[in-house]
Amino acid sequence: MSLPSKNTSVSKLRHISETDYTSDQPGVEPLARLFRQLLSQCGADTQAEWNMLLHKHVTDMRNAVPQNKKDMATTRGNLQKELLKSEMTFNVFLKGLRFLELNKVDINIVGHRKNGEMFTGSITVGLGERIPVPASVVRQHQSGGRNE
Repeated sequence: MSLPSKNTSVSKLRHISETDYTSDQPGVEPLARLFRQLLSQCGADTQAEWNMLLHKHVTDMRNAVPQNKKDMATTRGNLQKELLKSEMTFNVFLKGLRFLELNKVDINIVGHRKNGEMFTGSITVGLGERIPVPASVVRQHQSGGRNE
């Protein structure tokens, strides 16, 4: 079953958490399916966990999000759209893995040819550690930009 095309992120997330993505899902491309499997396994398919991860994403210095309400809200909205779509580029997939707070991933490919030959490839991709926005920047933002 595919996701409704026009729906809120809350209902899309609920639908994702209720669907088994280990098998082929019509309308959901492979990287999006794999991300949804990981989302569920990490326990990030609940609204509370999702919101906490969104907050951590916009307050992670690696993502270079200006710490003001407008930019943070725009980034949250854009990220939700990217991660809840039924298709995903490899770069968005990697962004999603960082969103899930993974530090590194092992990518293993086993290719099968029609004649039965198999080929394998494997790499480890480092995703880095979260770098929280310094408390002084958060305090400055909360005070409306005034220095304390």
